[in-house]
Amino acid sequence: AKIGNNLLVSSGADTTLKFWNMDTQECICTIEKIHTGWVYALLYSAKEQVLITASSDTTSVKIWDLKILSSNNVITGIMCSEKYGIQNPFKQSCFSMTFLNGEQDGTRVVCGDYGGNLFVIDIQLGACIWQAKDVHPIAVWHFDSV
Repeated sequence: AKIGNNLLVSSGADTTLKFWNMDTQECICTIEKIHTGWVYALLYSAKEQVLITASSDTTSVKIWDLKILSSNNVITGIMCSEKYGIQNPFKQSCFSMTFLNGEQDGTRVVCGDYGGNLFVIDIQLGACIWQAKDVHPIAVWHFDSV
């Protein structure tokens, strides 16, 4: 997920988030053990100033308050604190996410899981607001609203 003009965040099987300065290609911050399982997907909402992560662990989706500290347009630090932990109603690993209706800075996020299910979370409420079971016989990898 890209944050601002020159900051990129990545996630991985090592359960970390890494924040990268795209100008210098340097990792400026690593936040460890944000989930207990692999972190499969992430989204950033500039409007809400939150980062949303999806994982293979039992809390599946987490919403993080994100504060980027800077001085003279130079990033000096990143503060990330958990705002909500949302368990997938189907208790499956969450693989993919996108904002509902293509709203890049929306408040509703669609999630797909390993069990072939879809669910929608509201990032302001920190809750699941819609769910559909068995929409595919196995994992939902990709989707988009049209």
